[in-house]
Amino acid sequence: MTYPWEGIYPKIFIIALIVSTLLTPFIRKLAIYAGAMDKPSGVKIHKHPTPRLGGVAIFFGFLFSILAMGEVTPDQKTVLIGATMAFIVGILDDTRSVSAVVKLIVLFIITAFLAINGVILSLVPWPWVNFILTLFWIVGVTSAFNAMDNMDGLAAGLTFFASLAYAYVAVQNGQWGWGALAFALMGSSLGFLFFNFPPAKIFMGDSGSFFLGYCLAAMSVIGAWSTNPFKAIVVPIFILGLPIFDLIFVVVKRHHSRVTRTIREVVTFSGKDHFSHRLLKLGMSQKQAVVFTYFVALALSLGAISMRYVQRIEAILLCIQYFVITMLIIILMEYVDRRDKKPIEF
Repeated sequence: MTYPWEGIYPKIFIIALIVSTLLTPFIRKLAIYAGAMDKPSGVKIHKHPTPRLGGVAIFFGFLFSILAMGEVTPDQKTVLIGATMAFIVGILDDTRSVSAVVKLIVLFIITAFLAINGVILSLVPWPWVNFILTLFWIVGVTSAFNAMDNMDGLAAGLTFFASLAYAYVAVQNGQWGWGALAFALMGSSLGFLFFNFPPAKIFMGDSGSFFLGYCLAAMSVIGAWSTNPFKAIVVPIFILGLPIFDLIFVVVKRHHSRVTRTIREVVTFSGKDHFSHRLLKLGMSQKQAVVFTYFVALALSLGAISMRYVQRIEAILLCIQYFVITMLIIILMEYVDRRDKKPIEF
């Protein structure tokens, strides 16, 4: 069986873009009518109640664009089923509130489903180790994107750039099914971003951040990044590097500051101490902070794509470059704390 997607990538992108763009205003009105509003609080930076559930538009834009093409590959089917499960959990959290522990357990279940159906990392010769690595990767990336949804336009924009990098690699490798998912994610996230870029008219909610994080994590597993094992590991980490680093940094920082002491507190705690929040404390506006973050993520993605074509020495230099960028971010984040002579607000 063949899947003739090579010539219809623009159609997939346009369908996802149109569905997401047209559906978002309707979902916004529905959220207002249903009272699904994100109200200001101590750990949030918006000043006025804002409708959420924007993830519904992103999800259906993505889903319709894939299903409209007719045939679906086994890997696509597995990703779509898992994406639906992640989306449902997010919807329940947006409308009824689901504890962070329950959401984490569901993520483990979804990851197990993926692994059983063949979407699993193949880094070592021991299946059980690959399963554990897949578990931590998908749960970690999903959690990272959920945490990055802390500012207007941030998660949707980062998803667009990451899926753009995915699409480029997919086209280069001739992985047409994987590329279709990437183009669908690009279109659906961009359509929503028209209404979510600062000042946001609607938030995506957990239905969006869970769905986007899961898709990017699962898609990175099925992608053929490189025939070189080292590059195959490093390239997707670079592309998703900023959300991953941000999550690791704040978790370590909170533990070091004794803000969190137990695993449960690590899972459930949230605060205004992420990279984007620190940019605000430097005096940037939300729009400036979001665009600055876009450029950092884009720089990391370009380095990741370049790594696929270089030799060993150049690959090492790109890794050093990634390390330098990471250190600059750490210095910047630490500077904000010390300049204010008080811990970042949690």
